[in-house]
Formats: sequence, structure tokens, C-alpha cells
Amino acid sequence: MTAVTRSRPAPDPALDPAASALEPLVGALLRRATHEAAELVWTAEHEGTTSVAEVRRRIDATVLAAAEQGRAEGADLVAADLAAARRRGRTTLLQAQAALHAQVREAAGQAVRDLLDRPGNRDRLEAVLRDALGGPAQVRVTADGGLQAVAADGRVLDASVDVLARRAVDGLDLEALWTTS
Repeated sequence: MTAVTRSRPAPDPALDPAASALEPLVGALLRRATHEAAELVWTAEHEGTTSVAEVRRRIDATVLAAAEQGRAEGADLVAADLAAARRRGRTTLLQAQAALHAQVREAAGQAVRDLLDRPGNRDRLEAVLRDALGGPAQVRVTADGGLQAVAADGRVLDASVDVLARRAVDGLDLEALWTTS
């Protein structure tokens, strides 16, 4: 069985004195509710704007930090590449200097051999060696064509082509060949 309820029509304020008395209160409550709703909407919008602004500020800070980190890492990479290039350059320079030094020493060795092949030069070198040792010495020809003198007391003077060429090259200012001033 269903119950049937009748709805009563809203009281007519003109007919119901109590409804007329409540009308200002109902209007005030409606105005207050509307005002509070508007404040809630403004607060929500303002907080939303603040949240969006905060997110944008964080994004900007993150992008700025990433750019700074990228610059720092880039600077580190450039510094490492520059140091590696300097090492390679220094290695190349040292290799070129060593090659030039070897060429000069080889040329000096050939010049010493040419001088020793000239008449009288080998005899003069032998006399210089004996004189430097202070008397009689045993003189022999070295494997590279120079001379070596040994005194009776065991002192040795080496005048091999290699030693004479090295002394000649060591006396040169080869540094001037590869330095720019």
C-alpha cells in the first residue's frame, strides 16, 4: 500500500503573517550566502592563480638551474678538451724537437766522421787524447770510427764519433730553433 501525501502549497506572504515576518531574514540569509559563495569563488580563483604563479616560478627556477648547470658542465668539457689539446700539442712539439735533435746529432756525427777521414786529423786527435791523459796511452779505433785512449793507470778518454757528436750538439743552442720570442 502506498501512502499518498499531499504537498502543501507555499504559504502566500500576503495571507501568512509569519511568512511576511521572516521575509527580511530570508533575504538577509540569501544575501549572506551569496556573499560567502562569492568570497569562496574569489579565494579559490586567487589560490589557483597563486598556485599557477608558484608553479611557473618553480619551472623558471628549474630551467635557470638547468641552464647554469649546462653552462658549468660545458665549461668543464671545454676546459678538459683544451687541456687535452694542449697535451697533444705539447707531445707533438716534443716529438718534433726530438726528431730535429736526432737529425742534428746525425749530421754532427757525419761531420765528425768526415773530419776524421781528412788527412792528419785522426793523428791530431790521437795526440790530443795522449796529451790530456798526460803521457803514454793505448789508443784504439771505436766501432763508429772515432778513437778511445786508455792511460796506464786505467783512465779512459772516449772520443768516439757518438761522443764527439753529442758534445758538439749539446754545445749548440737548439732551443732557439723552436722558440719564438
